[in-house]
Amino acid sequence: MSLRNLAARVRITAPYLSDIELNRRHPSDRVLGELARALHAPVDDLRAHDPRSLVSEIERRIRSDGDYARALRELLNRCTTAEQLLRIIAQCTS
Repeated sequence: MSLRNLAARVRITAPYLSDIELNRRHPSDRVLGELARALHAPVDDLRAHDPRSLVSEIERRIRSDGDYARALRELLNRCTTAEQLLRIIAQCTS
């Protein structure tokens, strides 16, 4: 399904949908529900791609634990790709 086709199904503009996809804008609950229906996906699956909740959680942890901020900074300095981060996670859980 093309971006234009999906936007038409959801009754939004293609540029707005593109902005949602690129995390420049965040959809209302109505638009999110319509997107979920059009994509045959649970709303919660789409919400999992919203970086705002992740950023809020990171900020909360940084404020409450100075060592968390130091550890996160070290991790970001060592890992430049998602693949590298996933390798570290795999090592921690094995």
